[in-house]
Amino acid sequence: MLITSGGQGALSAACRALVPAGAPLLVESPTYPGVLAAARAAGIRPVPVPADENGVIAGYLAEAFARSGARAYFSQPAYQNPTGAVLAADRRQDVLRAAAAAGAFVIEDDLGRWLSHGTHCPPPLLAGDNEGRVVYLTSLSKAVSPSLPLGAMIARGPVAHRLQPPGCNRPGLGRSAL
Repeated sequence: MLITSGGQGALSAACRALVPAGAPLLVESPTYPGVLAAARAAGIRPVPVPADENGVIAGYLAEAFARSGARAYFSQPAYQNPTGAVLAADRRQDVLRAAAAAGAFVIEDDLGRWLSHGTHCPPPLLAGDNEGRVVYLTSLSKAVSPSLPLGAMIARGPVAHRLQPPGCNRPGLGRSAL
């Protein structure tokens, strides 16, 4: 786990760590405007993937990976911004399989979970990830207080090492904390 200065800070750090400048990042269409800003600020090229009321369409996601050569996909599977869609249960494993087939990562922005107001929210994609492909982002800023810029990235496996800040390898930080 890596604590960040808000959800946007986590998103920016994940994009920069996983996607080189000039490379594509797959995003749901429509998508959260903040990911477009973070991607463009890092020189990353957002590539839209069609979504409907049940979230991203997994077949189109697999095609987009193959067509673009992207190695990362940004997803908001719980209460997607701006549509409010929740990724359907029958699509969740398909999303992870599409990423695995492409050798890609899924950047899961799970901010919407904290805004559900008691309605049932399916488990995060991270819960079904057995390969260490999902980089999970969350934030307390919108749910608790906009003046509390507190976010986090959670990752495991080899991707966790790519996310740590440079020079962060003291006990309790960096590699051992991820």
